[in-house]
Amino acid sequence: MARVFCAGYRRDSTFRQRLRILDWDFADATTNYLTHVLHPYPAKFIPQIPNALIQELSSVEDTVLDIFCGSGTTLVESLLLKRNAVGIDANPLACLVSRAKTTTFSRSEMDSLSALSVRAQELAASLTIPIPNLLFQHASPKLCTLVQGFSCYTGILSSNS
Repeated sequence: MARVFCAGYRRDSTFRQRLRILDWDFADATTNYLTHVLHPYPAKFIPQIPNALIQELSSVEDTVLDIFCGSGTTLVESLLLKRNAVGIDANPLACLVSRAKTTTFSRSEMDSLSALSVRAQELAASLTIPIPNLLFQHASPKLCTLVQGFSCYTGILSSNS
């Protein structure tokens, strides 16, 4: 039977010493891999912190419990390290983001989602309505900035395919 890991589960001096000697400098670490960039959740921490702790304080197939899971960083890292993961949060948005970040898809589901994404991008491109410059000739500068900003934002969204 797998153990459930939570903070303080292993309190002996060996683990304390191993945690002290870990290199906690993640200044050059890549933090935007896998689904960690899915949502800009406030106050989330970099994935290297839970990754290091999970590796040091649990074993493969253990269960990691995160009682304040937020955007699911610990859950994603747990699954990546072949641990089971359970997350709890009072914020419904946190639960939604965590669920989205940790949901796995079969190859056929991925193919279907990819085809749907391509079709949606094609439809979005066909619905683009050019706005003639004449419209802006007598418009206020704030309106011009707003509309042009929206056009740029839409372009950014459609170019992230």
